[in-house]
Amino acid sequence: MNSSFKYYGKQPQTKIAKEALTIQSKYNLNDMQLAGLLQINDFFQRIVLFDTHVSNLRISEHLSNESHLLPSKTRDFFMDIKKCDELKKYFNPNDAHRSFQRFADKILGNITKLSDYVAVGLIQRIPERNIVPTVYEYKA
Repeated sequence: MNSSFKYYGKQPQTKIAKEALTIQSKYNLNDMQLAGLLQINDFFQRIVLFDTHVSNLRISEHLSNESHLLPSKTRDFFMDIKKCDELKKYFNPNDAHRSFQRFADKILGNITKLSDYVAVGLIQRIPERNIVPTVYEYKA
């Protein structure tokens, strides 16, 4: 197993592993940077499972009532999409190797640190609020 996959914590699928090693040589990434890129890809795979806009998702810590927004660069990545699951075809583990190159190009062109894209905790969907304006007519 490649040492970058040891930092990642698991062996990715063969096709994604080949794409990741190609990206590593193209951008001259060290093993920790490649592991971070794979972690971002995993985090995005979890986000695309939600049938909602990214602004309706929050991160909460285990056994905590407090929730936070998703990291800023993650929100920027998904902001132009109406519902996160519209990108499901790009992060589907079976077909992800086809779009991994474009994903890596977009992420690596705009990354400064891993925490800009990945947060620790549970991803939750906040309930949508139906605000209905009410008009009352008063007669004098």
